[in-house]
Amino acid sequence: MKKNYRLLSDVFDELSRTNPLLRKIKILRLKNDWVDIVGPIVSQHSRIVDYSDGTLIVGADDGVWIHELSIKKTAIMSKLNKHLGLKLINRIKFIPKK
Repeated sequence: MKKNYRLLSDVFDELSRTNPLLRKIKILRLKNDWVDIVGPIVSQHSRIVDYSDGTLIVGADDGVWIHELSIKKTAIMSKLNKHLGLKLINRIKFIPKK
């Protein structure tokens, strides 16, 4: 009898494509890796706030940082999706940090 083994992380990734709750958990795990993804300076002035329907909400210190992040939006989104191993983020919205 041939046994078919799969890594738990592969199963989780597969389920994340179709299950909204698992997708949100995967996104929220990005909070722990934010500094590694955007770098120490940017991470000191921004943080992940929320995720809904393909849109990641990122809080930034002020308008200057919102503008800076907006300029880098495409690169940040690419890094985030690469880090996730899935294209879960279709849009990033930057808002003032509270």
